[in-house]
Amino acid sequence: GTLFDITARIIIGSKCDLKLTADIATTLDEAMRRIVLPPGGDLLTALTPAGRQYRQAFRRIDQLLDDCVQQRLQETGGGARKTTDLLGVLLEANAEGVLSLQQVKDQLLTFLVAGHDTTAHTLSWMAWELVQKPGLQDALAAETRLALPTRSEFPSKTSLSKLSLLDRVWQESLRKHPVGATGTLRQLRNMTLVPTSTGIDGIDLGSFTTSAYIQLPANSKISIPPFSVHRNQKHWPKPETFDPSRFEAAVVSERHPYAFQAFSAGPRNCIGKALARSEALSIMSALLRRFELSLADARDRESEPEDYHMMTRKPANGIRFYIKHRPD
Repeated sequence: GTLFDITARIIIGSKCDLKLTADIATTLDEAMRRIVLPPGGDLLTALTPAGRQYRQAFRRIDQLLDDCVQQRLQETGGGARKTTDLLGVLLEANAEGVLSLQQVKDQLLTFLVAGHDTTAHTLSWMAWELVQKPGLQDALAAETRLALPTRSEFPSKTSLSKLSLLDRVWQESLRKHPVGATGTLRQLRNMTLVPTSTGIDGIDLGSFTTSAYIQLPANSKISIPPFSVHRNQKHWPKPETFDPSRFEAAVVSERHPYAFQAFSAGPRNCIGKALARSEALSIMSALLRRFELSLADARDRESEPEDYHMMTRKPANGIRFYIKHRPD
Protein backbone atom coordinates (compact mmCIF):
# COMPACT_ATOMS: atom_id res chain seq x y z
CA GLY A 1 0.00 0.00 0.00
CA THR A 2 2.65 2.55 0.99
CA LEU A 3 4.82 2.13 -2.09
CA PHE A 4 1.76 2.02 -4.33
CA ASP A 5 0.64 5.38 -2.87
CA ILE A 6 4.10 6.85 -3.51
CA THR A 7 4.09 5.58 -7.09
CA ALA A 8 0.56 6.88 -7.70
CA ARG A 9 1.46 10.33 -6.36
CA ILE A 10 4.49 10.48 -8.64
CA ILE A 11 2.49 9.36 -11.68
CA ILE A 12 -0.95 10.95 -11.31
CA GLY A 13 -0.47 13.30 -8.35
CA SER A 14 -2.89 11.59 -5.96
CA LYS A 15 -3.52 8.43 -3.99
CA CYS A 16 -5.42 5.56 -5.61
CA ASP A 17 -8.03 3.19 -4.24
CA LEU A 18 -6.13 0.21 -2.80
CA LYS A 19 -8.54 -2.10 -4.65
CA LEU A 20 -6.65 -1.06 -7.76
CA THR A 21 -3.62 -3.07 -6.60
CA ALA A 22 -5.71 -6.26 -6.86
CA ASP A 23 -6.85 -5.25 -10.35
CA ILE A 24 -3.25 -4.71 -11.41
CA ALA A 25 -2.20 -8.09 -9.99
CA THR A 26 -5.06 -9.75 -11.91
CA THR A 27 -4.11 -8.13 -15.22
CA LEU A 28 -0.42 -8.96 -14.82
CA ASP A 29 -0.99 -12.63 -14.00
CA GLU A 30 -3.45 -13.16 -16.85
CA ALA A 31 -1.22 -11.28 -19.29
CA MET A 32 1.67 -13.57 -18.37
CA ARG A 33 -0.46 -16.66 -18.92
CA ARG A 34 -1.39 -15.42 -22.37
CA ILE A 35 2.25 -14.78 -23.28
CA VAL A 36 3.25 -18.43 -22.65
CA LEU A 37 0.16 -19.98 -24.30
CA PRO A 38 0.44 -21.49 -27.79
CA PRO A 39 -1.10 -19.58 -30.74
CA GLY A 40 -4.83 -19.18 -30.24
CA GLY A 41 -4.62 -20.01 -26.56
CA ASP A 42 -5.58 -16.50 -25.54
CA LEU A 43 -8.97 -16.99 -27.24
CA LEU A 44 -9.63 -20.06 -25.08
CA THR A 45 -8.55 -18.46 -21.81
CA ALA A 46 -10.75 -15.45 -22.59
CA LEU A 47 -13.75 -17.73 -21.97
CA THR A 48 -12.60 -18.79 -18.50
CA PRO A 49 -13.37 -17.05 -15.17
CA ALA A 50 -9.77 -15.77 -15.12
CA GLY A 51 -10.32 -14.22 -18.55
CA ARG A 52 -13.48 -12.45 -17.41
CA GLN A 53 -11.75 -11.15 -14.27
CA TYR A 54 -8.93 -9.87 -16.48
CA ARG A 55 -11.30 -7.90 -18.69
CA GLN A 56 -13.18 -6.46 -15.72
CA ALA A 57 -9.95 -5.44 -13.95
CA PHE A 58 -8.52 -3.88 -17.10
CA ARG A 59 -11.70 -1.85 -17.64
CA ARG A 60 -11.51 -0.48 -14.08
CA ILE A 61 -7.86 0.52 -14.53
CA ASP A 62 -8.64 2.15 -17.89
CA GLN A 63 -11.57 4.05 -16.35
CA LEU A 64 -9.42 5.30 -13.47
CA LEU A 65 -6.78 6.64 -15.84
CA ASP A 66 -9.39 8.22 -18.08
CA ASP A 67 -10.96 9.95 -15.06
CA CYS A 68 -7.53 11.23 -13.95
CA VAL A 69 -6.76 12.65 -17.40
CA GLN A 70 -10.17 14.29 -17.81
CA GLN A 71 -10.10 15.78 -14.29
CA ARG A 72 -6.67 17.31 -14.90
CA LEU A 73 -7.83 18.73 -18.24
CA GLN A 74 -10.84 20.31 -16.52
CA GLU A 75 -8.60 21.81 -13.81
CA THR A 76 -6.34 23.36 -16.43
CA GLY A 77 -9.06 24.36 -18.88
CA GLY A 78 -7.76 21.90 -21.46
CA GLY A 79 -4.25 23.35 -21.43
CA ALA A 80 -1.04 22.17 -19.83
CA ARG A 81 0.06 23.06 -16.34
CA LYS A 82 3.56 22.54 -15.07
CA THR A 83 3.44 19.98 -12.26
CA THR A 84 5.90 17.61 -10.71
CA ASP A 85 3.91 14.46 -11.52
CA LEU A 86 4.15 12.36 -14.68
CA LEU A 87 0.61 13.17 -15.77
CA GLY A 88 1.45 16.89 -15.96
CA VAL A 89 4.55 16.19 -18.04
CA LEU A 90 2.62 13.95 -20.44
CA LEU A 91 -0.19 16.48 -20.84
CA GLU A 92 2.39 19.12 -21.73
CA ALA A 93 3.50 16.77 -24.52
CA ASN A 94 -0.14 16.40 -25.53
CA ALA A 95 -0.61 20.19 -25.66
CA GLU A 96 2.45 20.42 -27.90
CA GLY A 97 1.01 17.79 -30.25
CA VAL A 98 3.64 15.18 -29.40
CA LEU A 99 1.28 12.67 -27.74
CA SER A 100 -2.42 11.91 -28.21
CA LEU A 101 -4.61 11.50 -25.12
CA GLN A 102 -4.67 7.75 -25.74
CA GLN A 103 -0.87 7.71 -25.74
CA VAL A 104 -0.89 9.69 -22.49
CA LYS A 105 -3.10 7.00 -20.94
CA ASP A 106 -0.89 4.24 -22.35
CA GLN A 107 2.21 5.79 -20.79
CA LEU A 108 0.47 6.20 -17.44
CA LEU A 109 -0.64 2.57 -17.55
CA THR A 110 2.91 1.41 -18.28
CA PHE A 111 4.35 3.22 -15.27
CA LEU A 112 1.51 2.32 -12.93
CA VAL A 113 1.42 -1.38 -13.80
CA ALA A 114 5.17 -1.93 -14.15
CA GLY A 115 6.36 0.29 -11.33
CA HIS A 116 4.16 -0.24 -8.32
CA ASP A 117 4.99 -3.75 -7.09
CA THR A 118 8.41 -4.38 -8.63
CA THR A 119 10.20 -2.07 -6.19
CA ALA A 120 8.10 -3.38 -3.29
CA HIS A 121 9.19 -6.96 -4.01
CA THR A 122 12.82 -5.87 -4.35
CA LEU A 123 12.65 -4.18 -0.95
CA SER A 124 11.27 -7.41 0.58
CA TRP A 125 14.15 -9.49 -0.78
CA MET A 126 16.62 -6.76 0.14
CA ALA A 127 15.41 -6.63 3.75
CA TRP A 128 15.59 -10.43 4.01
CA GLU A 129 19.21 -10.43 2.84
CA LEU A 130 20.12 -7.69 5.34
CA VAL A 131 18.65 -9.65 8.24
CA GLN A 132 20.95 -12.55 7.32
CA LYS A 133 23.94 -10.20 7.67
CA PRO A 134 23.64 -8.07 10.82
CA GLY A 135 27.08 -6.55 10.22
CA LEU A 136 25.99 -5.29 6.80
CA GLN A 137 22.78 -3.89 8.27
CA ASP A 138 24.79 -2.03 10.93
CA ALA A 139 27.15 -0.65 8.27
CA LEU A 140 24.17 0.65 6.31
CA ALA A 141 22.70 2.21 9.46
CA ALA A 142 26.01 4.04 9.98
CA GLU A 143 25.97 5.23 6.36
CA THR A 144 22.41 6.54 6.68
CA ARG A 145 23.34 8.45 9.86
CA LEU A 146 25.94 10.35 7.86
CA ALA A 147 23.60 10.98 4.93
CA LEU A 148 20.60 11.80 7.15
CA PRO A 149 21.96 13.57 10.26
CA THR A 150 18.54 13.73 11.96
CA ARG A 151 16.05 10.89 12.29
CA SER A 152 13.21 13.01 10.95
CA GLU A 153 15.09 14.02 7.79
CA PHE A 154 13.66 12.50 4.62
CA PRO A 155 16.07 11.47 1.85
CA SER A 156 16.80 14.00 -0.89
CA LYS A 157 18.73 13.86 -4.14
CA THR A 158 21.81 15.07 -2.25
CA SER A 159 21.54 12.51 0.54
CA LEU A 160 20.91 9.64 -1.89
CA SER A 161 24.23 10.42 -3.58
CA LYS A 162 25.95 9.65 -0.26
CA LEU A 163 24.49 6.14 0.03
CA SER A 164 27.03 4.24 -2.06
CA LEU A 165 26.94 1.04 0.04
CA LEU A 166 23.13 1.00 0.04
CA ASP A 167 23.18 1.50 -3.74
CA ARG A 168 25.43 -1.57 -4.12
CA VAL A 169 23.19 -3.60 -1.80
CA TRP A 170 20.17 -2.61 -3.89
CA GLN A 171 21.89 -3.67 -7.11
CA GLU A 172 23.00 -6.99 -5.63
CA SER A 173 19.43 -7.60 -4.43
CA LEU A 174 18.25 -7.08 -8.00
CA ARG A 175 21.02 -9.34 -9.25
CA LYS A 176 20.15 -12.25 -6.96
CA HIS A 177 16.39 -11.62 -6.85
CA PRO A 178 15.37 -10.02 -10.17
CA VAL A 179 11.65 -9.30 -10.00
CA GLY A 180 11.33 -9.46 -13.80
CA ALA A 181 12.97 -12.88 -13.70
CA THR A 182 11.86 -14.20 -17.09
CA GLY A 183 12.56 -11.07 -19.11
CA THR A 184 10.45 -9.95 -22.06
CA LEU A 185 9.42 -12.16 -24.94
CA ARG A 186 10.43 -10.96 -28.41
CA GLN A 187 9.92 -12.35 -31.92
CA LEU A 188 12.71 -12.10 -34.47
CA ARG A 189 11.79 -10.66 -37.85
CA ASN A 190 14.83 -12.11 -39.60
CA MET A 191 17.18 -15.05 -39.19
CA THR A 192 19.83 -14.03 -36.68
CA LEU A 193 23.31 -15.40 -35.97
CA VAL A 194 24.56 -15.22 -32.40
CA PRO A 195 28.26 -15.91 -31.72
CA THR A 196 28.74 -19.06 -29.62
CA SER A 197 31.31 -17.06 -27.64
CA THR A 198 28.35 -15.53 -25.79
CA GLY A 199 28.37 -18.77 -23.82
CA ILE A 200 25.00 -20.52 -23.59
CA ASP A 201 25.90 -23.11 -20.99
CA GLY A 202 24.47 -26.60 -20.78
CA ILE A 203 21.96 -26.26 -23.64
CA ASP A 204 21.92 -28.62 -26.63
CA LEU A 205 20.84 -26.56 -29.64
CA GLY A 206 21.33 -29.41 -32.11
CA SER A 207 21.27 -28.35 -35.77
CA PHE A 208 20.86 -24.69 -34.84
CA THR A 209 24.47 -24.35 -33.78
CA THR A 210 27.82 -24.38 -35.61
CA SER A 211 31.31 -24.01 -34.23
CA ALA A 212 31.07 -20.24 -34.42
CA TYR A 213 27.38 -19.27 -34.39
CA ILE A 214 23.97 -20.17 -33.12
CA GLN A 215 21.37 -19.75 -35.87
CA LEU A 216 18.01 -18.37 -34.73
CA PRO A 217 15.43 -18.77 -37.52
CA ALA A 218 13.13 -15.91 -38.53
CA ASN A 219 10.00 -15.62 -36.38
CA SER A 220 11.75 -17.32 -33.44
CA LYS A 221 10.39 -16.24 -30.08
CA ILE A 222 13.20 -15.48 -27.67
CA SER A 223 13.53 -14.35 -24.08
CA ILE A 224 16.65 -13.44 -22.11
CA PRO A 225 15.72 -14.36 -18.51
CA PRO A 226 17.61 -12.20 -15.99
CA PHE A 227 17.27 -14.92 -13.34
CA SER A 228 19.45 -17.23 -15.47
CA VAL A 229 21.81 -14.52 -16.73
CA HIS A 230 22.47 -13.43 -13.14
CA ARG A 231 23.52 -16.97 -12.23
CA ASN A 232 25.99 -17.42 -15.06
CA GLN A 233 29.24 -18.17 -13.23
CA LYS A 234 31.23 -16.77 -16.14
CA HIS A 235 30.12 -13.32 -14.99
CA TRP A 236 28.97 -13.96 -11.41
CA PRO A 237 31.24 -16.27 -9.37
CA LYS A 238 29.34 -18.01 -6.54
CA PRO A 239 26.03 -16.61 -7.81
CA GLU A 240 23.98 -17.77 -4.80
CA THR A 241 26.18 -15.72 -2.46
CA PHE A 242 24.92 -12.24 -1.64
CA ASP A 243 27.90 -9.96 -2.24
CA PRO A 244 27.40 -6.20 -2.76
CA SER A 245 31.10 -5.77 -3.62
CA ARG A 246 30.21 -7.09 -7.10
CA PHE A 247 29.00 -3.56 -7.81
CA GLU A 248 32.09 -1.64 -6.79
CA ALA A 249 33.20 0.51 -9.72
CA ALA A 250 36.42 -1.41 -10.39
CA VAL A 251 34.58 -4.74 -10.49
CA VAL A 252 31.78 -3.44 -12.70
CA SER A 253 34.29 -2.09 -15.24
CA GLU A 254 35.69 -5.61 -15.72
CA ARG A 255 32.29 -7.22 -16.32
CA HIS A 256 30.32 -7.42 -19.58
CA PRO A 257 27.85 -4.48 -19.60
CA TYR A 258 24.95 -6.79 -20.44
CA ALA A 259 25.65 -9.28 -17.62
CA PHE A 260 23.32 -7.28 -15.36
CA GLN A 261 19.79 -7.46 -16.76
CA ALA A 262 17.57 -6.24 -13.89
CA PHE A 263 16.36 -3.38 -16.11
CA SER A 264 17.23 -5.00 -19.44
CA ALA A 265 19.98 -3.18 -21.36
CA GLY A 266 20.69 -1.16 -24.46
CA PRO A 267 18.53 1.62 -25.96
CA ARG A 268 15.25 -0.11 -24.96
CA ASN A 269 16.10 -0.60 -21.29
CA CYS A 270 13.57 0.07 -18.54
CA ILE A 271 12.31 3.65 -18.59
CA GLY A 272 11.59 3.50 -14.85
CA LYS A 273 15.11 2.56 -13.69
CA ALA A 274 15.92 5.93 -12.13
CA LEU A 275 12.51 6.11 -10.45
CA ALA A 276 12.90 2.60 -9.01
CA ARG A 277 16.33 3.46 -7.63
CA SER A 278 15.12 6.68 -6.01
CA GLU A 279 12.11 4.93 -4.45
CA ALA A 280 14.09 1.97 -3.14
CA LEU A 281 16.99 3.95 -1.68
CA SER A 282 14.70 6.59 -0.16
CA ILE A 283 12.48 4.06 1.60
CA MET A 284 15.24 1.72 2.77
CA SER A 285 17.50 4.53 4.01
CA ALA A 286 14.61 6.06 5.97
CA LEU A 287 13.88 2.66 7.53
CA LEU A 288 17.48 1.81 8.41
CA ARG A 289 18.07 5.29 9.83
CA ARG A 290 15.33 4.66 12.37
CA PHE A 291 14.96 0.91 12.83
CA GLU A 292 16.76 -2.41 13.11
CA LEU A 293 15.15 -5.26 11.17
CA SER A 294 14.76 -8.88 12.27
CA LEU A 295 12.64 -11.77 11.03
CA ALA A 296 9.34 -12.58 12.70
CA ASP A 297 9.04 -16.11 11.27
CA ALA A 298 11.66 -18.70 12.18
CA ARG A 299 11.08 -20.51 8.89
CA ASP A 300 12.36 -17.47 6.99
CA ARG A 301 15.57 -17.61 9.03
CA GLU A 302 16.22 -21.25 8.14
CA SER A 303 16.01 -20.92 4.36
CA GLU A 304 15.24 -18.46 1.60
CA PRO A 305 11.49 -17.80 1.41
CA GLU A 306 9.62 -19.69 -1.28
CA ASP A 307 9.04 -17.52 -4.30
CA TYR A 308 6.03 -17.06 -6.56
CA HIS A 309 6.62 -16.02 -10.13
CA MET A 310 4.06 -15.01 -12.70
CA MET A 311 4.77 -11.60 -14.21
CA THR A 312 7.01 -10.61 -11.28
CA ARG A 313 8.99 -12.75 -8.85
CA LYS A 314 8.08 -12.20 -5.21
CA PRO A 315 8.05 -14.00 -1.85
CA ALA A 316 5.09 -16.38 -2.15
CA ASN A 317 3.73 -15.70 1.32
CA GLY A 318 5.36 -12.35 2.00
CA ILE A 319 8.07 -11.86 4.63
CA ARG A 320 7.22 -10.63 8.11
CA PHE A 321 9.73 -8.52 10.04
CA TYR A 322 10.10 -7.14 13.53
CA ILE A 323 11.39 -3.58 13.73
CA LYS A 324 13.15 -2.06 16.73
CA HIS A 325 14.06 1.60 17.17
CA ARG A 326 17.76 2.29 16.76
CA PRO A 327 19.37 4.63 19.29
CA ASP A 328 20.23 7.98 17.74
